Amino acid sequence: MALLGAILATLAGLALTTLGAETATAASLRADEPALKAVLLLNVARFTQWADQGRERSLCLIGDDPFGEVLGEVARLSAERWGDDTPYAVRHLEKAEQATRCAVVFIGASETDRLERLLDHPALAGALIAGDLPRFAERGGTLGLVRRGNRLRFVVNLDGLCRHHLTISAQALELAITLGEGRCQQ
Repeated sequence: MALLGAILATLAGLALTTLGAETATAASLRADEPALKAVLLLNVARFTQWADQGRERSLCLIGDDPFGEVLGEVARLSAERWGDDTPYAVRHLEKAEQATRCAVVFIGASETDRLERLLDHPALAGALIAGDLPRFAERGGTLGLVRRGNRLRFVVNLDGLCRHHLTISAQALELAITLGEGRCQQ
């Protein structure tokens, strides 16, 4: 566990300095892709504002967990790095109905066949919905984690942000691949 902590501290330190985890190199990806995805996911969450201020500081997973114990450790390291009193709690959910208070919902690869139903599920309304499935953001997710060549990037669905009443800072959006118009109706 000490070795894992050292690896994650190094990864988190490098990637959390800026939102620059999106430009991770091929060598970094080979080192520990789940940890880099966790860092990227938590960084984007850090730059997200929710209209529903009552959301729990939780990152909920539906389906396969590509992170293992790494996500909780990166959440703890991220909170320490940024001086947050409370790290994101990681919760594994069996049903979408359990996600009503989750700030971030990550949909795993095992949910490919029912992705559209999950994306439209009322319990996920108002959450930042992330995943690393192919074309995740294009299919309606708000945040897709993708490999482009030898880089780890994130795709933000601007229309999805509007639909879920979320805002991601301009600083983060400059680093993102963006989809949609993002013209929110008031």
